[in-house]
Amino acid sequence: AADAGWVFAGVYGAAQLPGEAAGTKFWVTSTCTGLLATAATAGGSPASAAAMGALESSVSPRGEAPPRSTLQLERQAPLEKDCSAAAVETARMDRKLDILRQHGVPAEDIAKILDVDAASVLRQAPTCVLQATERHTIRWNHAFEFLIATAQRSEVRFELKCKTPGGQEKNLGMCIFQISQLLDLPHCTFVQALRVQGSDITLKVRMQLRRLGAPEAFEAAAQSESTPESA
Repeated sequence: AADAGWVFAGVYGAAQLPGEAAGTKFWVTSTCTGLLATAATAGGSPASAAAMGALESSVSPRGEAPPRSTLQLERQAPLEKDCSAAAVETARMDRKLDILRQHGVPAEDIAKILDVDAASVLRQAPTCVLQATERHTIRWNHAFEFLIATAQRSEVRFELKCKTPGGQEKNLGMCIFQISQLLDLPHCTFVQALRVQGSDITLKVRMQLRRLGAPEAFEAAAQSESTPESA
């Protein structure tokens, strides 16, 4: 294969995140298949690793490495509003709730219409509590980087996770991006929002591929650097 390359997988942020308890942290983990295992097969020479962009030091025989992670961030505080504006918004949501309930709309559908937590609607939580569960956006602006053996058989997986204070880690879903999609794009670059499987959440990413040539060339170079010269 002649399509070894360096993959830049940038995560800008996620939109339509569910409202959770105060203090809930959200983050994204990422893995990539088909990683170039030169660092492992060539003894992980510091010189070769530096020359090829700090190669994976724990690549498995299947070309995979442990997940990497963004920072764990809490819901970003909304802009402060004056009391009158907040009261108007609360009154508006009260009216919407009354109309929807009068028409017998199920709690799950009310939650989808108003972008709030379904469980809170079901237990008829106060409007101020519902407003705190409205969907929101978090920005990480985090870059993952991978050195792959072949773009044709590599994919990057993003998993979105969250954890409430004192609670257990929860997986909100994943996105999978096939690196081969980049081969036919201008500048081998893709910037778009990916749908998180099984949800309304979107993850905005920037995927970029820089083709480096056949992986055998890098392995041979690393082998020569790691082999002592004869006297």
